[in-house]
Amino acid sequence: MTTSGSPVVENSLDDLSLSGEESAPGLRVDIPFGSPHITLATESADWSGTGVVSDFGGIAGANVAVDSEMELAVHRALITFDVLPVPMVELGLGFGVNAVDFKASVTDSLSTTTEEIEELLPIPVLAARLRVHVWRLEFEALVAGMAAEIDGNRAEYFDTDLSARFKLFGVGPVDALLTAGYRRIGLNADYEEGSDSVSADLTFDGLYFGLRVSI
Repeated sequence: MTTSGSPVVENSLDDLSLSGEESAPGLRVDIPFGSPHITLATESADWSGTGVVSDFGGIAGANVAVDSEMELAVHRALITFDVLPVPMVELGLGFGVNAVDFKASVTDSLSTTTEEIEELLPIPVLAARLRVHVWRLEFEALVAGMAAEIDGNRAEYFDTDLSARFKLFGVGPVDALLTAGYRRIGLNADYEEGSDSVSADLTFDGLYFGLRVSI
């Protein structure tokens, strides 16, 4: 974050020396209605660490030692409509909204003065889905994103989710599938908030696996 005024002070997430768990929980629900296909999902991750900041809100001084905690959750609701009438292939185009929920707490290690940040950023997105069925295998690419500039405020957001699923067994209308995939979320934004100029350039990516139940 860059604070306007004289002098200008910059603080970055790298200065906080944050580290977190190697894994993060997530939940996804897919609801197909013929051509429309709805996806609802949420994921969250936590970090903590000891680092330094300079003139960060009520924490005055240069290179002040701080203890920090940060939580990031990404929620998404997407709907795509099938535009390719092929039984084993689904090509869908649509739209939706992704919400980035960011919370951080920065505490002066000596004075215990605490500054808290809480931002919920809803982002309208365009979405595209490609899904292919082969035997017991199912492959999917789900991409959502947007880029906009309004009154000097700029934001770019792209969410790419590539996955493969293997049908383990089926009982009546219920199928159990083993799922593995790769997801990458990129957020790049520059905007004004009060007297502060905020610049964010964040990338989160990694492999995931889980069990899916389909009806």
